[in-house]
Amino acid sequence: MDILNWRQKDTWGREISLSAAGLPAGELTFQGWSSHDAVYTSGAATTQFKKCGWFEQEVEILQQGERVGVATSSLLGKTQVSFTNGETYSLTSEYFSNNRSVQDQAGNRVIDFKQGAFNFSKGEIMVADSLPEQLKDVLVVTSLYLKLVTDSSIALIVIMFLFFYVVNLN
Repeated sequence: MDILNWRQKDTWGREISLSAAGLPAGELTFQGWSSHDAVYTSGAATTQFKKCGWFEQEVEILQQGERVGVATSSLLGKTQVSFTNGETYSLTSEYFSNNRSVQDQAGNRVIDFKQGAFNFSKGEIMVADSLPEQLKDVLVVTSLYLKLVTDSSIALIVIMFLFFYVVNLN
């Protein structure tokens, strides 16, 4: 099992660094303060994430400029990553927890995200040895990307709910 660590490099969570065994593995950078478009750079490849439309929940995954897959996400529903080679992975979350996991089509957990209950700026990623090497990098960073986007979307909904609650008290 491979263990990676991720950490926010900035206050707003728009720059994330990944490391393995204390050595840098790559960086995920979101394009602008409100954009869901992002770029991941590592020694192996450059992976881009491009959100398709404003209301659509699809994100195009590009490696070296070529489409390798699409991620379909939902705040309260199913989140899946489908690659052009036909493989599909599902992301699941634990209720009232920051922990997430990625399962293959057979339901086997291949990636686990562990994060402290009140720690939003860093976490640990455990990757199963059974995951094919050529897929490992792109699936890990795609899953991390989706986790961060979902977390920020949930935080925004909570802030909006609290704002409207306070406004309606007056």
